[in-house]
Amino acid sequence: MNDNYVCVIGGTNIDIYSTPYDKLNKGDSVPGISSSSFGGVGRNIAENLALLGQEVKFITAIGDDIYSKSFCSHCNEKKINLEHSVRLKNKSLSSYICLNDKFGEMQWAIADMENHKEISPDFLKTKIDIINSSLLCVIDTNLSEEAISFITKNCTVPIFADPVSTTKAKKLSKDLYSIHTLKPNLLEAELLSGIHIHTISDVEKAARALLERGVKNVFITMGNNGVYFLNSKIKGFIPALKLNIVSTTGAGDSFIATLAFSYINGLDIALGAKMAMAASSLCLSSKCSVYQGLSYEKLKNIALNMEVE
Repeated sequence: MNDNYVCVIGGTNIDIYSTPYDKLNKGDSVPGISSSSFGGVGRNIAENLALLGQEVKFITAIGDDIYSKSFCSHCNEKKINLEHSVRLKNKSLSSYICLNDKFGEMQWAIADMENHKEISPDFLKTKIDIINSSLLCVIDTNLSEEAISFITKNCTVPIFADPVSTTKAKKLSKDLYSIHTLKPNLLEAELLSGIHIHTISDVEKAARALLERGVKNVFITMGNNGVYFLNSKIKGFIPALKLNIVSTTGAGDSFIATLAFSYINGLDIALGAKMAMAASSLCLSSKCSVYQGLSYEKLKNIALNMEVE
């Protein structure tokens, strides 16, 4: 019998952004402003689910530095269970360090996600009972290809997958037959389906190709054009809401988290898509990677005003 929790397996990091007041000078230090926050696709998904009131067991990789200790305290406050995560001695929390220009546009960035290699098949073997006792499992592709293959071959509950990026999405190619719900964007859908997308008709072709490879539910997000969804029984398109976009960071993570929440609560694919669109719209309108006012009632009120085409 499944317990009442979602198992999320994926990435965690500290995001550090620095923006100069004026132009950057190579080889020189310039005045500017910096900010930091916890990020990572898996972490964002876990926090969205927790905000919706869903119990979460999050399997990730954590060091023992000051950022790792702060992260553990943060998850405790958010009621995100970390007891099954990898704990690494003498390691820092994974990091994403971004240097912007004076207009806030990214110029250089370094992503150090090496810790997540420790979420290995051997480690996951020790956690498979935890994974298979969940309501469903959400994975991101910060995991290694070997870890993803282990999960898809041994997980007995529905797997929801976020491809993250075209580079990392390749890790899913061999294992699509085991994915219940997949949320690619247009570029990721092209890569995973082998269909070049130029029109809405091509979007449907790509979605059907993914179904033919074993995926049960496909949601292809199309940026400010909306989302296309498809399973064996129903298809539809939902136009994007007109928004004042503050930041795109985390919008896709809120989308798949809400898909998982909707599935657990018995919502059909169309209503789940509406709820997920509502969640991403709230995130897009916020400067945070996770919208802190997230709630079921708020999502439902927004979703009621959406039309499926």
